[in-house]
Amino acid sequence: MMNLFLLINREFKLSIKNFKSALFNIFFFVISSFIFFLSFGSEFEAIIEFSHGIIWSVLLFSLIFSVDQFYDSDFKDGSLKELKILGYSSVEIIISKLFTMWFFIALPIIIIAPLILYSFFGVYPYNKTLIISLFLASPSLILLASLGEILLIRARKNKIMLMLIIIPFYIPILIFGVSAVDVAKLGFIPDKNFIILVGFFMITLPLTLVFGKLCIDQICE
Repeated sequence: MMNLFLLINREFKLSIKNFKSALFNIFFFVISSFIFFLSFGSEFEAIIEFSHGIIWSVLLFSLIFSVDQFYDSDFKDGSLKELKILGYSSVEIIISKLFTMWFFIALPIIIIAPLILYSFFGVYPYNKTLIISLFLASPSLILLASLGEILLIRARKNKIMLMLIIIPFYIPILIFGVSAVDVAKLGFIPDKNFIILVGFFMITLPLTLVFGKLCIDQICE
């Protein structure tokens, strides 16, 4: 457990040192969201109808475009091999990066999303449902993005291949995440959607840790 805390502390320090990258990811999310909203022009009802879907879609791409900064540099400078030599397990390395990525990328976006909606609609009536769905689904999205990045870590910035691999797995999460707000709009409580999103996390976590460990162990041989 102490090793895990030391790795998380290392990742936090690296992320703070490279804080410009985190700011760029947040900037990308904000600008992309505004571009999507403005593309509807004066069709205010259409913006309200599709706003949560836009937030979800931009979140997916924000995570895909940012995941490499947590793995690529460690692979290039040999830090992955060094951490393994120092006695850190591959699972501990992966978990530390997952937590750091969620804290510096997903969490700020979850906080900012309601503010973006507020700038268009005032108080968005389904903020609570949107925030809960994003909060429950973001770990699974990060797990899948991280697994794809680990599998392709030697492909060097092959974003197209990464997207082709993980987007099909994103679709079920996207469906239940977006439909949670749709259920709330009908006046029902989307508890089943939330439970399913938690279920996705319980599936993606062991898969990412098992296959991620195998890949990192092979890379560090």
